[in-house]
Amino acid sequence: TGLRAGALVMSAMMSATVCILTIPGWLQLDLIYSTSTKLRFIGSMLFVTIMAYTMERARVSAAIAHARLSRALEDLARTDELTGLLNRRGMSERIDAELARTVRDNQEMSVVICDVDFFKKINDRYGHDVGDEVLVSLADKLKETVRGSDSVGRWGGEEFIVLLPNTCIEQAFVLIERIRQSIAAEAFRLGQRSLDI
Repeated sequence: TGLRAGALVMSAMMSATVCILTIPGWLQLDLIYSTSTKLRFIGSMLFVTIMAYTMERARVSAAIAHARLSRALEDLARTDELTGLLNRRGMSERIDAELARTVRDNQEMSVVICDVDFFKKINDRYGHDVGDEVLVSLADKLKETVRGSDSVGRWGGEEFIVLLPNTCIEQAFVLIERIRQSIAAEAFRLGQRSLDI
């Protein structure tokens, strides 16, 4: 029944117990309980009440922890571990939701898939750790450059996907070209190295 309702029910039962055990004496009926019987029965009821409350409280705490953990696992399932961007699953869900809204509101949207040119050469020449640093830096740059309403995800490998709501193809081209030029113009500092991407 939950903590609040359960506490009310158990309080009512305790009150009823005390009344049942004491009323015969008040009404001078033949049914009179000894003080030790009353104390034992009330003590037993109090013990049951405390145990029920403690167990319900633990159940509620466990349910809250479980819900929090489930949300965290769902977030992990939709997030790319390396870059912190949405992963393919997360972006697919975001695109589906945005597409439904776009159709409903009779608007436009654009989806752009982009990748890093010659990324294999970076991995081969500098190693996968540097390649990972490049991907993380590129993800950060993409997040900084897109608009607040846009979404960026890692589609896989060195491929990224950008969702642009309320954006026609011409606007998408201008925006993505600006991002591409910004990335190409900046030398990525990776420790002692400087790489053009």
